[in-house]
Amino acid sequence: MNRQSGQSLIEVIIGVTIAGVFILGASQLLNISNISSYRNKEYQTATFLAQELAENISIYANAKWYCIASGSCAATKGIYNLNKGASNKYYLVNAPLEWRSGEETVDISGLSYNRYFFVENICRSGDGSIANVQSGSCGAGTVEDSSTQKTTIIVKWIASGQNYDLKLEQYITRTRNAAIIQTDWSGGSGQSGLYADVTKYDTATNITDGSGAGGIKGVIKIEGY
Repeated sequence: MNRQSGQSLIEVIIGVTIAGVFILGASQLLNISNISSYRNKEYQTATFLAQELAENISIYANAKWYCIASGSCAATKGIYNLNKGASNKYYLVNAPLEWRSGEETVDISGLSYNRYFFVENICRSGDGSIANVQSGSCGAGTVEDSSTQKTTIIVKWIASGQNYDLKLEQYITRTRNAAIIQTDWSGGSGQSGLYADVTKYDTATNITDGSGAGGIKGVIKIEGY
């Protein structure tokens, strides 16, 4: 009788131990599953924030591609005129849609997400393919594509003491030609490349704003600057 009781007690202990191992394992799996679910939701949120910013960048680029901080551009710049490289961080604000320096903080479901973008120049080789991307001037054997820019969007957040980030890259292209109404040449020479100042002309044209030789007066509409 005692021997059977002892065996039963041992069997109970073994059974409880095995059950405990299974319960512990199931608990750990459940915990891992919950953590994975949280991370997936965070990445989904970060992806949404990145895509939202990407769409706004495209809208902004379509409205203001080349626009320096003067004249009709007031205190803003076109997407092409922003300082280039990863160290120059920007974000966009609405009403009206304008750029700001730095990072934007967005609070969603108790987490703070920081997002920003930076812009780089596209350098093309002789056959028109993209040779490389630069924050400055293109190197020898390549030319800058002034109608295409690369934007990189970064979304960062901290969860459970860990740093996470998501990166979204896109190439944006000027989809339309703008027009500049050149009213006069009172600003003189000194403008070259893409035109922005309506009162200046390119020195290489050898024209003047007078009525003498080489002088032209009137209003000139230049398409596709």
